[in-house]
Amino acid sequence: MSLRVVATSTLYIAGLIMAVMFLLRGQAGAAFGIFLCGAITGTAVFYGLRGIGSEGYRVAGGFLTMVAVSTVLFSGNLFNPPLQQAYAEALNGFLYIATGATEVQMLCPEAAPLLGRLAARGVNVCPLQHNSDAIHASAELSKGLQFGPGLSMIDSAATLAQDGEVNYCARTFREAYRACPAAFSSMKPDSLEVLLEAAR
Repeated sequence: MSLRVVATSTLYIAGLIMAVMFLLRGQAGAAFGIFLCGAITGTAVFYGLRGIGSEGYRVAGGFLTMVAVSTVLFSGNLFNPPLQQAYAEALNGFLYIATGATEVQMLCPEAAPLLGRLAARGVNVCPLQHNSDAIHASAELSKGLQFGPGLSMIDSAATLAQDGEVNYCARTFREAYRACPAAFSSMKPDSLEVLLEAAR
């Protein structure tokens, strides 16, 4: 078996394994994109310089760019209006906890000290979560537009080793909601659902 076949097979298998890992994290768009990266890069390696300079490689790279941009637009936090609205509702809930110590003591007396700490954190992180989402989306769009299939595979491997797009507002909300759901009774059910989902 030639070195070229081994390298091609390795890239195909690596793309498939990373795609499965992204699927397990609930990131279908990233899974499809990394599978394409493995297939495109593997095919290019098999055909050598002819493959990298071919029209088909450029077309496949353009399609991969469209997939990357679509993934950011359709699955990123920044372009999720219900989630962005839920940040404001969570902030209101945290402000209620921070300023309504008596009511919180009555609703959840055992959790009141923990809720006080979580409310202080929530008041700090929820107003800034939109900015964090915007920075993450900008970085992902930039990589999608500038990285080719090979660099995208390397970046995806590094991404799998990290925690992904961490939503500090949603995570703080999840902790506070578990401690005292009654403190957030004024929130819309849709906002509750989208925040808890974003806390992954």
